[in-house]
Amino acid sequence: MRFAHRRWNMKIGNIVSAMPALRKVAAADMRPRTLYKVSKLMDSLDHVLTFYNERQAHLVKSMGHEIDTGWRVDDDKIDEYRKKMQEVIDVEVADEIEPVKIPVDENVKLSYQDLCLLRGLIELEAEE
Repeated sequence: MRFAHRRWNMKIGNIVSAMPALRKVAAADMRPRTLYKVSKLMDSLDHVLTFYNERQAHLVKSMGHEIDTGWRVDDDKIDEYRKKMQEVIDVEVADEIEPVKIPVDENVKLSYQDLCLLRGLIELEAEE
C-alpha cells in the first residue's frame, strides 16, 4: 500500500508541535537512505524553528522582565503576549514541505498521537 504523494503548506504552530515526535523519529536507528531523508527534513525546518524561537524571545523580553531563571511576561501583558504568539504560530510556512516517506518496517516506534502530529511531515509507506 502506498499513500498518496502530497506536498503540504503548514503553519508554524503545527511544526513546533510536531518537533518532539520528529526528534523521536530522528533518534531511531534507520537505514541510511531513510535517515538521510529525515535529516534533510530536519534541516529544512530549522529556519522555521529559529524564527519561532527568536520571535518568542523578542516578545517575552519586550513584554516582560528578567527573573533569576530567565525572563517572564508581565502579568498585565499576558493577553497581549498570547495574541502576538498566536499570530506567530498561525503564520503559514512559505515553503511547501514534501513529506518524508518512511517504510513501516523501519525501526521507528511512534504512537498514534505522534503520527497525527507528524501529518504532512512524515508518511508511512507499506508494501502490499
